[in-house]
Amino acid sequence: MSAQHYNHLANERTAAQRAEFNAWIRSHTPEQIRIANNARMNLKRRLAAGQPVKILSRNLRKLDDDRQVKRPLTGFLRFSLERVASGDFTSIALGEKAKLIGEEWKALSAAEKEVWT
Repeated sequence: MSAQHYNHLANERTAAQRAEFNAWIRSHTPEQIRIANNARMNLKRRLAAGQPVKILSRNLRKLDDDRQVKRPLTGFLRFSLERVASGDFTSIALGEKAKLIGEEWKALSAAEKEVWT
């Protein structure tokens, strides 16, 4: 058999596993997924701190659920994204760009910042 055939089989198996996982995620409420993610984060912290933890698996990755409510963007983040999208900082390094945008934000009055929130 050719490598192309095995790649095809692997892609099919991956797609089936992804569909099975998504069905499993959907069998739980978003609140249950949120609680499970919080528990996973707590276990991760305890393992990193060297505390004894009894778990069956070391797979403590966050469970991705597209039904979770996303936090709204802050005014500063909205301002930053628009400033970067304007193209004024194209040839400037990331650190310098962040510093300049931060200085621009600090220079805005409260009324001007209100537009972004």
